[in-house]
Amino acid sequence: EFVIFCIVFANSAEVFGYIVPSDFIMRMMIDNHKKLNIKDLQIQVTAIYNNNNDEIDEFFYYKNNERARFQTENSDQPNYVESNNRAFAINNGNLQEIQLCDFNLLTKLMFPTGSNIENRSIRILEKLQQCQIDTETVSLKRYDNSEKIAYVIGAKAFEKDKPQLWIDRESFLPIRLIVNVKQGEKLYKKQFNWHQWQSKQTAGWYPLNTEIYRNDKLTYQATVVEIKRNKKLPDSIFMVLKPEQ
Repeated sequence: EFVIFCIVFANSAEVFGYIVPSDFIMRMMIDNHKKLNIKDLQIQVTAIYNNNNDEIDEFFYYKNNERARFQTENSDQPNYVESNNRAFAINNGNLQEIQLCDFNLLTKLMFPTGSNIENRSIRILEKLQQCQIDTETVSLKRYDNSEKIAYVIGAKAFEKDKPQLWIDRESFLPIRLIVNVKQGEKLYKKQFNWHQWQSKQTAGWYPLNTEIYRNDKLTYQATVVEIKRNKKLPDSIFMVLKPEQ
């Protein structure tokens, strides 16, 4: 059993105290999620792209064993499917495989494949390492201009741009992810922020609000409108169908 203590200095986001290893953090996150008994999720959100204020309906589907599907009513944006450890963008009948690190890693974090907590923890850590997150490095940091504290996996408190995952210290829920995504010959920084997991609407099942930044510029915002749990979503939802020739 771990005894955790920390020292917070005024006017500083950095926190000093006992640091638990990343595998312990992953096991706690998995165990807490397991208690919710979620086999699948069906989520409707309203989304805004590039701060244009036009709200668009989107539908997210998640299921055990790292399966997800994102459907959007924005004709300028692709739909996404993740299954069998691969992710695809589907746009106007065209199918394109994309990097898993460019996709929403919540699928891996909340629905990892594995027969037990230990195997699932290893699975998540392997995925984080594939996204260049140093799972041997863990620090503590305050966030949201408050006394809330997060475990930062992959970076020290002052390293803002390194690939990293933030886990809330009290709830063990993921709240931030920073990865570097390759586009052509260049890399760009992509940041996911997940807010208000414990809202009345989402009850710890899913973040009420999601933000995505590209090179520190806000490009996407989503708010949950409706969420349903364990509706026995058919496996066909997560099939990747090749477009007709």
